[in-house]
Amino acid sequence: MRSVLFICTGNICRSPTAEGVFRKMVADAGLARVIRVDSAGTHAYHVGEPPDTRSQAIARARGYDLSGLRARRIETDDFAEVPPPGWKRLTIGGEVRLRHSYVMRCDEAIKDANGNVVELRCSIDHDTLGKNPVGRKVKGVIHWLSCANALPVEIRLYDRLFTVPEPDANKEVDFCNYLNPASLTTVQGWIEASVKDAAPETRFQFERLGYFCADRRDHRPGDKLVFNRTVTLKDTWQREKK
Repeated sequence: MRSVLFICTGNICRSPTAEGVFRKMVADAGLARVIRVDSAGTHAYHVGEPPDTRSQAIARARGYDLSGLRARRIETDDFAEVPPPGWKRLTIGGEVRLRHSYVMRCDEAIKDANGNVVELRCSIDHDTLGKNPVGRKVKGVIHWLSCANALPVEIRLYDRLFTVPEPDANKEVDFCNYLNPASLTTVQGWIEASVKDAAPETRFQFERLGYFCADRRDHRPGDKLVFNRTVTLKDTWQREKK
């Protein structure tokens, strides 16, 4: 089986419409058993939401049903049109493995009038589930979430309290001048359903993001999920010292 993946910014207008249209074309041609159709977004603006009602209405008038689709995300930093040395994520003509899933190839990048990449057209090799592709080696792995099962979560990104490594080094300057105004940033996101019942203070590593701990007071298992970042994956100051 082969797969076609349509990608746009939010996965509620262009890419789900393309998915719905192409899915019906595949079905009408009797190819549903050999071609799988899907879509995703480059941003998490609408993860879990159905396609825009205007898109649904226009599609419905032309015989295409988009009502069962839900937005999901592929991260923008998983793609580079001109990859740097050692790049192991998506690029045009390149392949990656979706974590615990299939190998995916980026076939084409669609740009807007300003030259920005707004859509990726990819295909999946369905002979690669649980095994390596024949005759080639795929090094990169991309993590992903199922929009049908992912859960909403509050993420508190704690960073360094001070903007310099040694805020009290200069005794003539009040160390409070070096307080980091961005030491805490709160964002909303989506998370694997497997952490739904995690107890407060349970610790996890979120892949490529850092280490996190369920909040002692505000995290409520099975209800409100709140995780605090405790350690980032890179230490800029240590690298600069070296």
